[in-house]
Amino acid sequence: MARPASPSPDPARESGGRSLSRFLLLALMWLSIALLLVIAVLTSWARYTAEHVDDYRPRLEALLSQRLGQEVSIESLSARWQGADPILLAEGLRIAHQDAPDRSAVALQQLLLRLDGPRSLLRMGLVFQRMEADGLDLVVEQDSDGRLAIEGLTLPEPGPGLSGEPLEREQWLEPRRWLDELTARISDPHIRLTHLTVGLKTPDADTVFLDVPQLDLAYGNQRMSASGRAMRQGTLEQLATFSVTGQDLFDGRFTGQVWAELTPGAFFEGLTRGLQWRGFEIRELNADARTWLSFQNGQLERLNGQLEVHRVQLDSELDTLAPLRGLSARIGWRRTDGGGSFHVKELGWRWQEDQVTGVEGRIDYDRLAFHVRAPRVAVGPLARLAVASELLPARAQYHLAALAPEGDLSAFDLEIPRKLPEEFHLSARLEGVSVQPHQGAPGGGNVQGRLWLNRHGGQVGVDGEDTTLHFPELFAGPWAFGRASGQVGWRLDGGITRVFARDLQMTYQDRTRLEGAFDLRLDRYGEDNLGLKVSVENGVANMLADFVPVGAVDPELYDWLTTAILEGDITRGEFYGHGQIGKDTPRFAFSTAMEYEFRNGRIAYDPAWPEVTDANGRVRIHNGRTHVELDQAQTGGLSLPQAEVVVSPEEASPVVSVTTRAAVDGQRIAYWLAETPLGEMAGGAGEALSVSGDYDVDLSLRFPLGPDPDVDVDARVRTSNGEVYYPAADLRWQGISGDLSYSSVGGFSDDPLSARFLGQPVTIKLAGNGGNKGLTISQTGQTDVATLAARLLPEGQVINGIEGRLPYGATLDFSSGVPARLLINASSAGLWSDWPTPLGREAGPEERIEALVRWPDGDRVQIEGRWGERLSVALEWRQQGFFNGQVVVGGIGAYLPEEAGLVVRANVDRFVPGEWQSWFDQIMANSGAGGRGTGSQSAGSGFDWLTRVEVSMEELVLGDHALPGVTATLTPEPGGWLLTTDSYRATGVVRIPADGKPVLVDLERLRLARSDDDAADEAAPLLTPTEQLETFRNMAAGQWPEVDVRIGSLWLGDDPAGAWSFLLSPSPDQVTLQDLQGQIGSMAFDGRVRWGVTSGEEATVLQGVLEGGNLQDAATLLGMEAPLTSESSVIDLGLSWPGRPDQFAVGRLNGEFSLRLEDGVILENNDTAQLFRLFNLLNTDTLQRRLTFDFSDLYEAGVAFDAISGQGTLKQGTLSWNPDLQLAGPSGALRMSGSTNLANRTLDMRLVVILPLTQNLPLAAILMGASPPVGGALFVLDKLLGEPLSKLTSATYSVGGTWDDPEVNLRNIFDAGNQD
Repeated sequence: MARPASPSPDPARESGGRSLSRFLLLALMWLSIALLLVIAVLTSWARYTAEHVDDYRPRLEALLSQRLGQEVSIESLSARWQGADPILLAEGLRIAHQDAPDRSAVALQQLLLRLDGPRSLLRMGLVFQRMEADGLDLVVEQDSDGRLAIEGLTLPEPGPGLSGEPLEREQWLEPRRWLDELTARISDPHIRLTHLTVGLKTPDADTVFLDVPQLDLAYGNQRMSASGRAMRQGTLEQLATFSVTGQDLFDGRFTGQVWAELTPGAFFEGLTRGLQWRGFEIRELNADARTWLSFQNGQLERLNGQLEVHRVQLDSELDTLAPLRGLSARIGWRRTDGGGSFHVKELGWRWQEDQVTGVEGRIDYDRLAFHVRAPRVAVGPLARLAVASELLPARAQYHLAALAPEGDLSAFDLEIPRKLPEEFHLSARLEGVSVQPHQGAPGGGNVQGRLWLNRHGGQVGVDGEDTTLHFPELFAGPWAFGRASGQVGWRLDGGITRVFARDLQMTYQDRTRLEGAFDLRLDRYGEDNLGLKVSVENGVANMLADFVPVGAVDPELYDWLTTAILEGDITRGEFYGHGQIGKDTPRFAFSTAMEYEFRNGRIAYDPAWPEVTDANGRVRIHNGRTHVELDQAQTGGLSLPQAEVVVSPEEASPVVSVTTRAAVDGQRIAYWLAETPLGEMAGGAGEALSVSGDYDVDLSLRFPLGPDPDVDVDARVRTSNGEVYYPAADLRWQGISGDLSYSSVGGFSDDPLSARFLGQPVTIKLAGNGGNKGLTISQTGQTDVATLAARLLPEGQVINGIEGRLPYGATLDFSSGVPARLLINASSAGLWSDWPTPLGREAGPEERIEALVRWPDGDRVQIEGRWGERLSVALEWRQQGFFNGQVVVGGIGAYLPEEAGLVVRANVDRFVPGEWQSWFDQIMANSGAGGRGTGSQSAGSGFDWLTRVEVSMEELVLGDHALPGVTATLTPEPGGWLLTTDSYRATGVVRIPADGKPVLVDLERLRLARSDDDAADEAAPLLTPTEQLETFRNMAAGQWPEVDVRIGSLWLGDDPAGAWSFLLSPSPDQVTLQDLQGQIGSMAFDGRVRWGVTSGEEATVLQGVLEGGNLQDAATLLGMEAPLTSESSVIDLGLSWPGRPDQFAVGRLNGEFSLRLEDGVILENNDTAQLFRLFNLLNTDTLQRRLTFDFSDLYEAGVAFDAISGQGTLKQGTLSWNPDLQLAGPSGALRMSGSTNLANRTLDMRLVVILPLTQNLPLAAILMGASPPVGGALFVLDKLLGEPLSKLTSATYSVGGTWDDPEVNLRNIFDAGNQD
């Protein structure tokens, strides 16, 4: 088939098509050219603008300042191009502080914006590709209301905006507008913030600063990621870090994950301080946290995290809570349909003494209710924290604090409806739960079981072991049950609370079974009542203290019931109680009834009386009245076939009545006196006395059960063969007969008893009553001193030196709580004593003797005695012998010292030791040899029993000497004796060893009376040689010990005589003071004194050297002032005199001596210096001074010398210079020869004065009768001739007369003293 031919083309249509194509091509070309021109123009404008963008800075600053209402400044603006993208850079951006324009509220060092050029052209708007900000600095502050703001930056207050619209309609101020604009104008940009510094400021806290080194926000492939961290300013310590990944962050439909870790520690404590929640304010906070969050379409879907609160402390308006420490937990949350589910694991904390760990739980909630579940809840820590925090209502908090629950709740399940939270219900398993008793409700411990409760009440099903139950208002203590089961419930009905239990079955103390029930009704506005029943089987006596209701019976009755029945088996018993309870309940408002049957009982109806044993019977108690029926019993060795004890309630306190009667022997009487209050009423006589014989006894007791009860006792004893023995003093009464009655009210009867004592008939009366609680035995008779001493003193002890017969009255007293004592009063008219004065006496004068003997216990005897004003003693013997005591001679007031041993105190007017020697020897021979009781021994002394002897003597007579005002104390010590004295005469110690060693005399001070000078000069007559020899040998000096003497300060009268020491060395023929050393001021003596019999005569020899400084210092030894002074002195002595050392007399002195004195002055005003008055007549120094107009000697006493030396001999008191005494002075010299009698002070001497002419020419001229010119010629002649002329100035004198009135005559001149 042929194809149809194609139609021929239309020229016109072809021409039109080509024109349209050409037009379109031209249009496209011109459009392209125009676009290129526009682009070129815009590019040129943009580049021009970029080069001159800083010119717009003032206008931009003004616009921003106007919009913000605060000054905004920019240091510089610049722009550049990077490819097709312009980049804008602003530096030094600053918003001024509203209150201080010179400060910055916000400062930004640099802001860089890079636009996406092509996208900006396509969107016809600014599209940013990169944003960078560096150096942002601002402070965020929190005001007192908790609002946050930038410090110094305030947005305009409500009112007309810049556009005339209200501010709430100013779109540019809305954060959402900024978020929308930012979302619309970003093009997968990269945003970076570097060097961001943010200050955080809160009231009452310092501003803290943190640094954000870098914050990156990046877009890519429709996802966003961001990360950053914050540091403590100026440190490398990291405070927070975070990471965000997801999409749609800025349009409110974020889907992604957020991770953050906060480790600020206490950095933000200042920011959190002041934050409040339910009345609590955060005071301290130190916490860290890590969290992971998942979002879906803008909603949180899941949260997981770890919380670590190291320390948080809260303040309330009234108190500051103890800090919560170590709070940590793993937490989780997830969204559920209509609600959520919150999980907590590994929760723990420390608060005060509580430490909780490992808590787990979950909270599920929806629109209807909250549901709390926990596998285990520690009740105690939560309760204490809830009470301390005061989060609960006041009433709930009060009850929770009082109940103080402890233990654990397992399988905890709590459901709380949202609309009606009070309709909660709770169930849990009790694991060792305990609560304290509260408002009548019992307390419990270690409760096991099941708990269910709601607001109307609850129930506990108890089923466990080792459970306790406590009714504190009724019973003394909690009941501890080995096994317990039953049901306890409670109901809350307005102001009434009922707590009830039934079918309670318990096992107590292994084999005792208890059954019971109770119903407690607590009325908030009325009375509280309790009904209780307890049945017991197989009980024991010690259970009574637990099951007798102490709150329902009298305290005294409770104490008696729980202490009187000591042992026994309770075969069965029941207790019923019903009535009102509470603190202010009237007596017997709660009625009780008890009945117990017992066997094998042991009852102590009173601790002071014998127990009742082997008792069978029953106890009935009803409202305080107790009746104990005894079918059989034993007490105090007596068999009671039938008896009863009745406890009757009285108005004051219950009273116990006991009655018994028996025939007993002396042994039983002794038992009842020793083991019952009868003995105390007899003053302990039952323990001290031994009783034998046969007695009939009737006894009735009645005593109240109150504090310190007074027991009423009625007793009657009859005997015809009684015997009483007092072993402490070996006293025995035999053949006692009569009737004796005793009443605690009336005491003993007044009927006398007859007996025999010390083989003699006596009359005895007993006295005493219940008030005195004592027994007094009064007796009258006669005895002699020897018999009485033999009975009263231990064996072998006697009273020395006293004899005679004594009519006496004696009282033996036994009082409760004090030692037994024997008081004796006697007349000494028939006594005589051969003791020394002041203790001696002759028979006849009336003088009372009183003695008190006490026996504190079986091992001690104490004696106190007084013999008028002569003597008083206090002595004690113990089983081993004499122990201690005191004897006062010449006074009263002796007492037993605290230390062991005997103390003797004597106060005598005149004490002559020789008169006491023989009597003292008798005392020593008859004294006991017992130790002192202290363990110390005086080795070799034989006076272990003596502590010390204190003697105060108005006058001590030693031989022919009487020493006034002497006190001394003699004390035995290990190895000898110690004599101490501290009186006006002497102070120091003397140690006398018992082993032959030297006696040590160490005196701090010794004051001796100075003998009369006249008496010393007038020598007392001496004994004949035979008498001297006999007297010396009678002293037995060979038996004396050596004596080492040291005297620290010796006084002769009122004059100090220095310090001395020597060793007294005795022998049969002589006594020597060796190493006699003394120091008197600047003078020292070293020598010895020997006293003894030589060639058949008694003599004393003194040898030694006295040397030192001023001889004046030694003048006190002689009792006079020395006639001269010296700078240096040496005196060598060798003297002797007949007789004893104390028989010194100058008229009997013999021996030799030498002396040398240097640089001194002869005193003119001294009485002893009369001998030297002649030197004043020849005082050449005075004459020479007058010639030179020197009158200083008018106020300078004495004659100076350079040296005085010489040697002398003494014979029968006559001093002869051998050959002479020489004196050298500044202006001359003298020599003295001859003799003087020291006793009568007569002189027979020659004095030669030598005056050298070279120094005394004028004087020489005067002596020759020449005139002064002649003297001048002599001076010239002396210079020519020298030595021969000097002899012309010597002169010789004869000296006679006495020391007081010397006679001096010039014999011749111009000689050297060689003429006769």
